[in-house]
Amino acid sequence: MNFFYNGFYPPIKAPNRFMVDLTKFFDTMRSWGLAHAHLDDVLAHIRETLYCYPWMKSDPVANLLNLTGDVKYIYKGKYFKAFVTIYLPESYPNDPPQAWVVCEDGITGINHKQMHVAANGSVSIPYLWDWDGKSSTLLQFILHMSVEFTSQPPTFVIDVGIYLSDNQRELLKIIIDYGIMHLYDEIFKITPARTYAFFDEVARRYPPVLVDLAGHIRTSKRGVKNFIDIVAELLGQPSKTISTVDVADHSFLP
Repeated sequence: MNFFYNGFYPPIKAPNRFMVDLTKFFDTMRSWGLAHAHLDDVLAHIRETLYCYPWMKSDPVANLLNLTGDVKYIYKGKYFKAFVTIYLPESYPNDPPQAWVVCEDGITGINHKQMHVAANGSVSIPYLWDWDGKSSTLLQFILHMSVEFTSQPPTFVIDVGIYLSDNQRELLKIIIDYGIMHLYDEIFKITPARTYAFFDEVARRYPPVLVDLAGHIRTSKRGVKNFIDIVAELLGQPSKTISTVDVADHSFLP
């Protein structure tokens, strides 16, 4: 197996058995009726990537392949990982892949102090901006992601200094996911007793029969905006600041 490696991340030599299984897997892929215009190039790029990242998985979504798995990086001497989903468009490799950092573990959120991952997890790094359909590859994209994440970690651990129930953590994630970080910072500042009282009061603003309050807020009309307004009121803070996405109003909130 020959591929260009630029030293960004130590390549992992896949075991021989893995390579045998991988060959069978690609034979199966060709029977899926995939819509990629350049299928041979797509499969070659995926093979090259899985050789270095054998823990990643590739599956079809709407007749197009995607790749999911951990992108590992080093920050301040410690190893971290970000779970990433990468979609390969029909025109790949002429057009670049699309990638998202996914925070579904309940304990991490998108780090809004970095510049390469948007609030919805969408990845945008210089390697994508300069994508060349003839020379750019999926493997190089992942390696560059690892480098960018090393300088600017894409996620952070949600921690307000006390134990939170799953429901309370999901409510906190709404604030983080929509980038209303001045409210998150205020919650972080208050005492543990006040934090529990704060979440209890938020819950009292909604019907007690709601089992999944965060889900209700995310899916109901103007649910997120109303929730942010409640949180701001209880904290004695404005619901928006000059650093909020739109300073005029919160029309971007569902």
